[in-house]
Amino acid sequence: MSPIKRNIGWLLLSQGATWIVSILTLLLVPNELGDELFGEISFAAVYVSFFGLVAGYGTNEFLTKTLSRATLDTGHYLYNTLIMKLIASLSCAALAVGIGVALGFDRQRTALVIVFCIGLVLGTLNGVLLGGYHALQRMGRPALLNAISLYVGALAGITILLTGGSVVSYALAFNLAFAIPLVGNFIGMLPELRTSSGVDRRVWTHVITGSFPFFVLSGLLLIYGSVDIVMLEVMAGTDVVGWYTLAYRWVGLPAFFAVVVSTAFFPALSAEGVAVSGSFKAMANRAMFVVIAVTVPAAIGIGLVADDFISLVYGEDFRQVVPIMQLLALHLPIVGIDVVLGAVVVAVDRQRLWMVLSAVGCVFNPLANLFAIPYATRTFDNGAIGAAFATLLTEMVVLGGALLIIPRGILSRYTLSLGWRIFLASAAMIPVLLALDSTPLYIRIMLGIIVYAMMSLALKTTSISEVRQLLTSFRNRGGPHETNDVPADAQR
Repeated sequence: MSPIKRNIGWLLLSQGATWIVSILTLLLVPNELGDELFGEISFAAVYVSFFGLVAGYGTNEFLTKTLSRATLDTGHYLYNTLIMKLIASLSCAALAVGIGVALGFDRQRTALVIVFCIGLVLGTLNGVLLGGYHALQRMGRPALLNAISLYVGALAGITILLTGGSVVSYALAFNLAFAIPLVGNFIGMLPELRTSSGVDRRVWTHVITGSFPFFVLSGLLLIYGSVDIVMLEVMAGTDVVGWYTLAYRWVGLPAFFAVVVSTAFFPALSAEGVAVSGSFKAMANRAMFVVIAVTVPAAIGIGLVADDFISLVYGEDFRQVVPIMQLLALHLPIVGIDVVLGAVVVAVDRQRLWMVLSAVGCVFNPLANLFAIPYATRTFDNGAIGAAFATLLTEMVVLGGALLIIPRGILSRYTLSLGWRIFLASAAMIPVLLALDSTPLYIRIMLGIIVYAMMSLALKTTSISEVRQLLTSFRNRGGPHETNDVPADAQR
């Protein structure tokens, strides 16, 4: 079994845990907290994430790319980086709390900020270890530990909430669980860490200078991805933030599949260096195909069942979430492609171009929100509809720019043909789901999946033999090593 497929399998295991926890959280927590408290905890998480950006500084991405390409002393680099990050994360946590107090945060919001700062420190240190594991293409242990921590945090948090605990206690349970992967990954990396010769200022300099482009890139992406939450809080209120966050998290479940795929492919793409070889093109096209095959049908399905789903799960209290989900569903395939193209661009050392493109998104998104949120508030009494529309437009702008800066020949005609056939197979679900509008929701979802699968076989986006081969490869972990993860036609 190839390292890429094996790592995708482990990452999907971890992502499966994330999905299950996210679904349980989204089913139970909003109803328990209400839209205002749900918006409060969402705001605190976003606020602390800006300080987490500074603490992380893009270092785990730098380590993944650099250590996967060069025969450096992995343990020595990780040891020195961990020391740096401990100092940086504690400093950023203190700054986050101090600024919050200076801004006049009330007691509850301040407590939530402190709780999320605990997660900031634990997550920053674990990110360093993840960079080492990913560079070595050993993603199994981190994925398993992440799944365990998610289940422990979710079980503890939801139990606290259902037994009358406060929102602060609920958040604390989730954030303390981040210690599980940190401790486990540290123990697993001890053999490498013991090879370090101690503090080395040259490593500190190399990590700081090498991580800077990734820090800027991460900052731009965070601003672009979070500025709408801040603007909604200011322009529309905390309850609207709750609606938007709820919709975004549901739509984000399939969107994370693109992150799984790009994470698994990125070390292998980086190891190829800046040369765009046939193998590089094949891997890039394979990643693109897998992402499109999942996000396109997911987008259409979410758009069709969002109304019934929200009514079933949350009732009339969250009816405003429906149009937000439907708009955000449209951006699923676009953001998935953007994630893969971003990995391709960075792998060939064009991260500065990706930084420029991200900066364009950071400027475009708040400008679009500046007009869209007030308009949606006046027209629909729901400013989050405007934020969702601005997000869709921004992803389209980023996609257009990404297609201009990727190396020539990355997107093959074969992949483009597959993309159109996947869209047609997905569109076949529309008349079926609309005709069965009065049918129970779970039946509609199952029939939609069946229709998509049948049309995929008919349009030859996949085949029974390929499905059988994939299942066999995951069962037979010790099978023959594959030298190519993509059909030869994908290199055309």
